[in-house]
Parts: sequence; structure tokens; C-alpha cells
Amino acid sequence: MQRPKFGYLQVERRVHGVAYYSISQPDLAKLLIPILPKHRQQKIVEKINSSFSLKLKSKQLLEIAKTGVERAIETDEAAATTWINQQLEALGINLTATT
Repeated sequence: MQRPKFGYLQVERRVHGVAYYSISQPDLAKLLIPILPKHRQQKIVEKINSSFSLKLKSKQLLEIAKTGVERAIETDEAAATTWINQQLEALGINLTATT
């Protein structure tokens, strides 16, 4: 992963400490923070909101998978598969079997 050079280099010059980094209040106040154009700010907001949405969906999918496995063990695999497919459809996810 590439680090944002602008902020990283500023902080790197001002950090103190050996075991862990710290930065003094006066040095922190000297950091320059760029103000991005509105369209760039909006793109960042969209990506952050998308990441929150995807994180929620991944949690939902994990719960469906866990519950589906429990149902397959307790009842039968066919009933669990049907339930899983219903849950996925409710989330707007359609699985297509590929062989």
C-alpha cells in the first residue's frame, strides 16, 4: 500500500520516541492540511459510505452462512440451501450455479 507522501513526510520529520512515536502539540499545529476541491471531497465521502455499506453486507452474509450451516446440521442440507437462497434474495443477491 502506498502511503500518502504529503502528510507522512511531515509527521515523520516531527515524531519523537523510540518504542512508540509521539508528536508534540506545537509540531502537530505546524502540520499542513490540504483542502481538496469539493468534487474530490465528494468522491472520498462516496467511497467511505460505500465501505460502510459493504461492511454491513459482509456481516449479514456471514450471519446467513453461519445460520445456514447450523440449519444444515440440525435439519437437512436442502432445507438450509433453500433458506440461504431466500435470505440472499432478500438482500438482492442472486447466485447462479456454474459447473
